[in-house]
Amino acid sequence: MKKYLFLLLLFVSCSDDLDDTVFVPDPTDPLLPAYTEWGYNSFGAKYEREYFLSVNWTVPCKIIYTEGLLHFSLIGDLGYGERKMTLTFSFPVSKMTVYQDLLALNNTTIDLTNASCEVKINKDHAGENVLTALEGSYLTFRRAQLLRVDEVENRVILSGTFNIKFFVNGRPESITSGRFDMGINKDFYSHN
Repeated sequence: MKKYLFLLLLFVSCSDDLDDTVFVPDPTDPLLPAYTEWGYNSFGAKYEREYFLSVNWTVPCKIIYTEGLLHFSLIGDLGYGERKMTLTFSFPVSKMTVYQDLLALNNTTIDLTNASCEVKINKDHAGENVLTALEGSYLTFRRAQLLRVDEVENRVILSGTFNIKFFVNGRPESITSGRFDMGINKDFYSHN
């Protein structure tokens, strides 16, 4: 009986850990997370000379499908916890109603300069600013894979990279070396 109770507790604790953010340092720049495809619920990028990173006390990603657009939001800290920031990519996709539909993003690159795409940034809940993405700005979903736990579909793991060049008040800025590795299930919303 003790053996079965232990295994049950182990399973429960492991399934809860799937929602945590795991930071695995990049070997080249240890202040950024390494690019992984394991569903670590982490992301990171350089914003000029600061770092925009996921943190464990905030849900790092929310995805909303509405009116033909997918809104992919990364939520974290800018500058070592000094400020909160949300970066949202909005782009057209075919209708999505359940999180499993995110598998369609596998091996997809979004050109953020396309007029049908929009990138917004919100620092410290001060309101969203729309960024005008310049040439070379992209969002790539390198891999979208379905994770099963004990033969039951649990989440879609989305892994990829991004870079954005833009102007703020006539001054060029950039978000570079962006990478994400998200396990998405309950943080997917469809509003049709």
